[in-house]
Amino acid sequence: MKKFFVLYISLLICLPGTAKAEAFFNTLYDVPVMPGLAEVPDMALSFDKPDGRIAQAGAVAQDLSAESIYSFYAQSLRQLGWHTSQKNVYVREGERLEISIRQNGQSSVIQFMLKPL
Repeated sequence: MKKFFVLYISLLICLPGTAKAEAFFNTLYDVPVMPGLAEVPDMALSFDKPDGRIAQAGAVAQDLSAESIYSFYAQSLRQLGWHTSQKNVYVREGERLEISIRQNGQSSVIQFMLKPL
């Protein structure tokens, strides 16, 4: 996992114009928080199981479209070694990350769910 983090930081420094993040989610320490998203601590959970970890993180956005959020994660997760499995579903090293977005009035609520394959 550390090699992917180092690779990600290197890519952010070396490749101008790529998607950049300021921070990572607390429970999904290898998933960046997109600029413009605010992490919601009450949506976080994490369990370690013998077959792998189960973790969830959530965020809200005021002025970002679902398309721009999905696009950011498609680009940045690829740089971290994740591969697209299905639409908005990524796999890496025996884990599956699903991203879903729902509208809540004027804001978007984004949920990240990580499970073992």
